[in-house]
Amino acid sequence: MTYLLSYYLLGLTLLLLALPLGMRVLEGHPDQAWAAARPMGLILAALLHRLAGPLGLEPWSIWGLLPALPFLLAWSVWVFRERRFLQTWVAKNIASIVGIELVFAVSFLGATLLTAHDPAVFGTERLMDFALLKSIASAAAFPPPDPWLSGKALNYYWLGHHMAVLPGVLAGVPTAVTYNLALAYLFASLVQLSCVLLRPAAGSLRRALLGGAMVAAAGNLQPMLQKLTGASVANLHFDASRVIPNTITEFPLLSLLVGDLHAHVLLLPILLLGVIWMTARGRTGDAPVLPIVVVNLLFLATALGNPWNLAALMVIFATLQVLRHSSLPWWAPAPVLVLLPFLWPVSGLDGAQELGLVWVQAIQTSPLSAFALQWLVPLLLLLALVDWQLAAARLRGTGLLWLSLPLGLALHSPVAALCLAFALLLWLAHRTGETLWAALGIAGLILLCVPEIVYLRDFYPEPFQRMNTVFKFSYAAWPLLLLAAARAALLLLDTTSQRWERLTRAGLLLLLASVYVYAAQAIPQRLNRERPAPLLDGVAALRKDHPEDIALLEWLTPRLKTGDVCLEAPGVSYQWSGRIAALSGCSTILGWEDHERLWRGASVDIAQRRADADRLYLTTDPEEYQRLVQRYRIDWVIVGETELARYGSALPVAQALSLDPIYSAGTARVYRVSRP
Repeated sequence: MTYLLSYYLLGLTLLLLALPLGMRVLEGHPDQAWAAARPMGLILAALLHRLAGPLGLEPWSIWGLLPALPFLLAWSVWVFRERRFLQTWVAKNIASIVGIELVFAVSFLGATLLTAHDPAVFGTERLMDFALLKSIASAAAFPPPDPWLSGKALNYYWLGHHMAVLPGVLAGVPTAVTYNLALAYLFASLVQLSCVLLRPAAGSLRRALLGGAMVAAAGNLQPMLQKLTGASVANLHFDASRVIPNTITEFPLLSLLVGDLHAHVLLLPILLLGVIWMTARGRTGDAPVLPIVVVNLLFLATALGNPWNLAALMVIFATLQVLRHSSLPWWAPAPVLVLLPFLWPVSGLDGAQELGLVWVQAIQTSPLSAFALQWLVPLLLLLALVDWQLAAARLRGTGLLWLSLPLGLALHSPVAALCLAFALLLWLAHRTGETLWAALGIAGLILLCVPEIVYLRDFYPEPFQRMNTVFKFSYAAWPLLLLAAARAALLLLDTTSQRWERLTRAGLLLLLASVYVYAAQAIPQRLNRERPAPLLDGVAALRKDHPEDIALLEWLTPRLKTGDVCLEAPGVSYQWSGRIAALSGCSTILGWEDHERLWRGASVDIAQRRADADRLYLTTDPEEYQRLVQRYRIDWVIVGETELARYGSALPVAQALSLDPIYSAGTARVYRVSRP
């Protein structure tokens, strides 16, 4: 509980530091100003702290915090000059602020409870995500070292992980606890942002909670179908995320329960934050200078944290521009887009990956039935945003020409045709006063349509070649479509005629209930995991399954120095390997090799590193041993359960080279390497 409170209070401090950015522009929407300041504070803190790298400062020393001083000074001056405005603003809006902060606090506690019932940082890709957090938290320089490729800097989009770990480090929370708190914190932020976006249209916070519930707690229809058909559910999380064949179709609640702290999860709130700032009106007569600056910061943070969402932000911005619902000029994000080639956070993606756009073949498109399991409910609700009388008038004559374009795709991709037709319908005939929600619906539909037409060629082979594109674009579409669907649901409740009121309400409630079948099944499964008690320490939770390795880590970690390299067996993705580097922050020769190949393409000889790691354990030649030790600058040799399983117990590295263990417990041993 102490760690949870420390993380929350540090996040609240960052919120208060960023609050002045929104208080003037969002003066008429205090709950939006408050909620937007939370992720904005994390973004600003991470971007300023990241400057420690180019400036040559040690990130986690007092000097590494120097880039934040100009911002703190400017904030202090602003507070002094605007103290009367601040007092009036807080006094006037205290009830709204307290209400929306309670939404965050309750969501944070609830999400933390769920993570505490399965906190281990192993399973699916948790170990990879924890390795990134640990590397950033213990880095002596930025960019941080790659824990799974010693001697190299991290070649990954790590700003989101930086944002997650920064409050933990500053608040003194161990990284093993920070992992689970960060997952709960961003989930609660998503709930809060969804509520404040819907609140002006909903009229009250109670009704606006539907937005948070739809975005964060809803699921797809796969669990309900399994329930109705009596199908056995061996793995609810996996089944619900594999609705469209050979792709991943994830959503926020599933992400929380699976526990992967991926880049696309960490950056999801920025999409809703972008909507707030792109539509911020400010005071009459004010130039939109501050919103332009903030939108550029959001584009920059997204590019550094999850470039897939950069495309989503651009689609949102373009849609709001076309529907004339943005106060920003069309060129607003141009500065950061021009600078992106110089700021891009990764390099070396060449050779084997051959990145490029590829046209989707008819056989690769999503089946309409599978697409319906994922998206039927929000799409049905979005129909309420259409003014059908206006639609009937506008779809005559030239309007039919517009619809002929997407319908022409029907033979190739019915899903693409459906999405484009629906997007055009919303554009041409959305209800008066519902432009924002129509824009979110259109942006979401465009994001769903893109991977039905093109995909990004990457590391994944057939038939999974468009898996990543569908995954990332559909994940970004989720909060947009579900939030628009929540507005449509409220609209239906408000506009039903008395004659059909009961029938319509019953049908609407049944429709809404169908998307919560996943939560009703998955949350109890999470709470029923066999754990002695809820626990937040993701490393301590591994002690039951890997007692000797965890004991070895607890002995080794305090003795490590910055830049140390640990030799452990080469890693195999998704297995208990690369674990010493991931859990301790001590880089190893080669961790999960498939992930390194995905991050770097052919820029590093993975096979050579694997062979060298094996030779170091198996060689009986002292000269070869010293040559490889020098090449990789190894400081520690680990013999644990993974090494014993790979090489057996009679390891030449210990016997033929006369190494004496400085740690020995059970079958686990650690050797200290002496380099000439």
